Amino acid sequence: MIKNIILFIGFLLIASCNGLQNQENNCLKNTPKIKEDNILLTSIDTLTLSASKSFLEDQYNSIETLIDFSESNLEFSLTVGEVTSEEEPKFSDSYYRMLPSDTIESKLDTYMNKLFLMQEIQYPESRLRIPFEPYNFSMKLMNDFWEDDNNIPKVTVNTIFYGDQTSAHDTALFQKDSYRSLATQIPSSKYIDSIEVQVSYAYPIMKEILVLQKETKTELPDGSLVVAGISGNTVSLQYPNNMHEKIVAVEGVHESDNYLVSTGSSGSTRPTEEMIAYLKCFNNTLSTAVDKIENKEIDAKEVLRSFLLQNVAQAPKNDQLRLQRFQFSGTVKKAKIYVQTGVSEEINRSLVLKKSEGDQKPTNGYYLAIDKQTQKKGLVDDTGEWAIRPQYENLLMMNDYYYSGGYKDNFNQLYWLNTKENKLEHVSYVLDEAQIYPDNLVNIEKITNGPEGVINAKTGRMIIPMKYDYIRPQEGFFITDLNNKEGLYDKKGRNILPEIFNSIAISDDFFYVSKKTSNSYYDKDVYTLKGLSIKKSKWNDYDEFFGKDGLLLVKYNYKKNNVRYSDYVGFINKNGKTIISTKKYEQVQPFSNGLAAVKNKKDKMWGYINTKGKLVIPFLYDKAHPFQERYAYVVKNREALLIDSNNKVFKKLPDTYNSATLPLDSNKAIYRLSNGETYDADGNLVERIK
Repeated sequence: MIKNIILFIGFLLIASCNGLQNQENNCLKNTPKIKEDNILLTSIDTLTLSASKSFLEDQYNSIETLIDFSESNLEFSLTVGEVTSEEEPKFSDSYYRMLPSDTIESKLDTYMNKLFLMQEIQYPESRLRIPFEPYNFSMKLMNDFWEDDNNIPKVTVNTIFYGDQTSAHDTALFQKDSYRSLATQIPSSKYIDSIEVQVSYAYPIMKEILVLQKETKTELPDGSLVVAGISGNTVSLQYPNNMHEKIVAVEGVHESDNYLVSTGSSGSTRPTEEMIAYLKCFNNTLSTAVDKIENKEIDAKEVLRSFLLQNVAQAPKNDQLRLQRFQFSGTVKKAKIYVQTGVSEEINRSLVLKKSEGDQKPTNGYYLAIDKQTQKKGLVDDTGEWAIRPQYENLLMMNDYYYSGGYKDNFNQLYWLNTKENKLEHVSYVLDEAQIYPDNLVNIEKITNGPEGVINAKTGRMIIPMKYDYIRPQEGFFITDLNNKEGLYDKKGRNILPEIFNSIAISDDFFYVSKKTSNSYYDKDVYTLKGLSIKKSKWNDYDEFFGKDGLLLVKYNYKKNNVRYSDYVGFINKNGKTIISTKKYEQVQPFSNGLAAVKNKKDKMWGYINTKGKLVIPFLYDKAHPFQERYAYVVKNREALLIDSNNKVFKKLPDTYNSATLPLDSNKAIYRLSNGETYDADGNLVERIK
């Protein structure tokens, strides 16, 4: 029976209109009546009068059941809350923040400016993609809004700028091709540098409703939002069903003012009060009709039909109310409800989208492409035509001159782009790394982790033979290692230093080398870029490198009676000449910002000399450290001081340091004091005691 009335009411409501305003007392008052084709009339057309009476009784009973169910469901939904668990409540951050329109628009502007273009040449066309990931946007309200395909930004091509400096106008519209990107096709296989697009987008207008008590009511554009109550861990709402998608979020707030973790929601729909009033009135008419049949006032089906036509009103508009509960992981003190009340005016912007850093950006006029018909890969030129015909099953650009891919049965092969003969040539080596160094040089190796060499990627000429254990590019040179001995080549393939050193470093246009000797010392030397030693005096060690003062501290290490000694020789210039002798000092530090700390042999105190070798800060300090741009850290009588180049105390620190960072020729020193505080080179406190 309920099935029958539900079916009947469904047809009845389909035929409904907006005529009913108040049906509590008179179904006919100011309302249109049902028409000849109404389902109520067509249902009794095939029945006898007796059967019609039974049919009307069935409808009456079913509608009564529906009315009782709807009213009890409403009462239950609005008064009964979930019982809160005794477990500790769980908290989370609020994902929904109300922001002013100008802030939202500013964030959207920043997001749009980060969009970039990706191109796949699908000869004779190109597929363009714009990665579009709403979850990269920092506003969940916008994330949710963009989940609806109808709300995603509209992006239309305006001008295409090709790599050959030409341009073309287009009107292609980007469509959503996946959750993560927008895409379109254009009728060109030329390499694209960038595109100008018109972007149109909007954002949701939101209202935040704070609920502190039961039975609050808020009037919104789509109807009334009734907060039926907060009970335990449950917030109960009632609103028109067509508003359901506009309820963006409901957040429960604990008495501690922390946001509670949501544990789910549930809901149901019921007829509106207007529809229930109509059904009650409709049932009164059915009851009257049944009574008249029983009293013989209606003695024919035609009379019944006429009575119903005159006394049954059309149903009101089929709106429904939604009853929704939101549960949380603890007792709710108050709730925040976020409702979308509208959409902003459309924002229109013109953007130039550049290619991504990870996209193909060759500089030699060859571009990876796939033939749309055969799905084979090849290379096109600046005109978008095939430079190397599509014959490869797959092809991956490693750099401007090397491609990895497959041809027929040879998969994962390395191919060299011979630009002179316009062809890809299979090579018998692999890339150590894809990076191209100046002058088109590339590290290669015979097999993975095999002997290494260097090749000119443009010409294919071997620069350094593939025989070394490793090759390390540095400062435009290549340091080679063979059997744990290092040598050095320049970018033209000339062997500047033989493989006889334990280590080679490059700095300030010099090669700093070290070679282990038979007495377990490392014999150090300095070479020019032409491979000439600058050593002109007796020394075999140095501290640091030539600094900005152009002076290198050198010393002589030796062993006597199985005891190791180290004597400071002095500071040499870049020609190897000794400029300052330091033999009279017990200890010497390299120059830093024009001054070098020295320790005398007599009373073991520290002072500073200048680049002329003159003592400019007397021997007054127990400890002395490299000068920064303005100050140096010294210790006197267990007090830590920062002094300037005139030996004036700038600042007394509260303690001496237990560790420090002391770079030369800089102002980046960091002093970590024993009391837990940290100071910078200028004596500023950068970290307090914890």
